[in-house]
Amino acid sequence: MAARVIRMTWPSLDASASIQLLDDRAPTICNLLWDALPWESVQGHALISGFMMFATSPVFTLARENVRLFTQMGPGDCAYGPGSQNVVVAYGPLTEPEGISVWGHVPREHWPTLRRVGQRAWQNLMAPYGDLTLNPLAKQIILVRYEKA
Repeated sequence: MAARVIRMTWPSLDASASIQLLDDRAPTICNLLWDALPWESVQGHALISGFMMFATSPVFTLARENVRLFTQMGPGDCAYGPGSQNVVVAYGPLTEPEGISVWGHVPREHWPTLRRVGQRAWQNLMAPYGDLTLNPLAKQIILVRYEKA
């Protein structure tokens, strides 16, 4: 079977990146995420865990496969949080020793895009609420789309 790839796209940031599924290590989670495609969510950013973005998925499962601590994850690693339904994408070091199921990996050539989107998601997390016409740095919704590549 050919490797399956999911494309993440952030339309408002004119950015996209690919995720290679780790079907051999997390088959249940990979199949559930694949079967739910396409879907959209709001891009979020971790507050205290480090360089990590997340988006709520339409998938609900308590499956735990290929479990690693956040601190063991590296740039490009993609994980699923069964309690939150969040799809997590690391773009740098993470600090919490929480276990999570790693199901995919963003190839190195897309890491600059992850850093750029991650920095924008962080700025958005820290931004004040307000009217964008009055303050261009006000908080806004950043959509992320997931689809079969």
